[in-house]
Amino acid sequence: MQVIILAAGEGKRISSLTNGTHKSLLPIDSNETFLSRLLHQLNEYEINRLVVVTGYKSESVKSAVSQIQLNKKIIYNSRYKEDTNIFSMKLALEEINKNETVIIIEADIYLDDLALKQIYFESKKDKSLWFTCGKYKKNQYGGILKTGKNNQVEEIKIIDHYMNKYSDYFKLLGITTIGKNELEKYSQLLNQYANKTIKQYYLVPWIENLNKLFCYGYDIDKNLVTSFNTKTEYQRFIKNLKKRKKYLSNYKLIKINKLYPIENFIEKRKIIIRNKIIKEGYWTKPIIADKENNLIMDGHHRYQAAKDIGFDRVPVIQVDYRDIIIWSLKESEIVSKELVKEKALSSNIYPNKTVKHKFHFEVKECKIPLYELSR
Repeated sequence: MQVIILAAGEGKRISSLTNGTHKSLLPIDSNETFLSRLLHQLNEYEINRLVVVTGYKSESVKSAVSQIQLNKKIIYNSRYKEDTNIFSMKLALEEINKNETVIIIEADIYLDDLALKQIYFESKKDKSLWFTCGKYKKNQYGGILKTGKNNQVEEIKIIDHYMNKYSDYFKLLGITTIGKNELEKYSQLLNQYANKTIKQYYLVPWIENLNKLFCYGYDIDKNLVTSFNTKTEYQRFIKNLKKRKKYLSNYKLIKINKLYPIENFIEKRKIIIRNKIIKEGYWTKPIIADKENNLIMDGHHRYQAAKDIGFDRVPVIQVDYRDIIIWSLKESEIVSKELVKEKALSSNIYPNKTVKHKFHFEVKECKIPLYELSR
C-alpha cells in the first residue's frame, strides 16, 4: 500500500487560528498534532511508500514527517500559493508506483483508529473509493457525492455554500483511494488538467470523467472522523474531544520478568526510544498490560528498551482485556484475545505491527526518575 499526504496549503480560512503555523500542526492535546497523530497511526500498518507534499511552512511539516520510520519521500510544491491542490497531486503521483493502490489523505484530518482500520482494509480490495462522513448538512460546503447501485459513485460536486437540493448527497472527507486499474488513467487526465491551470482541485479531472473512472462511496461514522475549516469548528472539536477522553494514571511498578510481549519489535525504533529515555532521565509513559496475565498491549519498544538499559521494573497500567477492542494489522495473521494469550504465554509471539488494540482511555504521562526502576 502507498499513501500520499497533501500538506502544502496555507489554510487561509483559519489564518487567525494558525498564527504562523501549518493547519495540520495545530495541537490535539499536549502531545500530538493532527499530522503527528496521523503519521503515528500510519506507521502501524504495512505501507511501503509514503509521499508527503509540503509548501506553506514546509520545514515544520518536514520536521514532523522525519520522525516517522516509514519509507518516505517529501516533496516541496514551490507553487503552493497559486495552487488549489491539483499541482500537489501531480507532484505526488510522479513519485508513486502506478501498479499499486494509493490512499490520498489531506493532512489536517482527525481519524479514530477504527476509521483508519476501515480505510486501510477497504483500500486493500483494490477499488477506487471516495470516503464520506455522513449526509451533507447545513453550513457545510466543499465536496459532496451521490451514490447509486452497489455504492457506485454517480456524481461528485464541489459547492461553495449549502444548497438544500443536495441534502441526499454525502459529504466528502478528504480521503480518497485510487485503485491500480484507475491510477494510470487518472494520472494522465490530471496532468492534462494541471497543464491548463493549477487553480483547481485534484477532484476535477475525476468529476468530469466519471464515465471513464469507476469509483465507489464508502461512508465512515462521523463520530470517528473530523475535519474543520473554521476557528469555531476546531475549538468545538477540541472541547468535545476533551469531554470524551478518560485518563488513567494509576500505574504500578511491575518487574520486567513478569511482563509478556505479544509481538516482536523493530530494532531501530527500540534504539531511538532507549536513547530518548536515557537522555531525558525520566520514564514518562506507562506500559499498558492485561491485568490477568500481564500481556503487553502497548509499549513493546519501551519494554525492550528497559531490558536493554537494565531496569528491574517499569510503570504499568493494568486493564481488563475483556474491555478492549482488538484486530490484526496484517491480512495474513489471525488475531483474537485467546490466540494472543496462548502465543504470548508460550513465547510464540506475533511479528511486529500485527496486533492492534483500541483503548477507551488515554494514559497520563508520568515522570519517574530512572534510578527508581533499577531497585
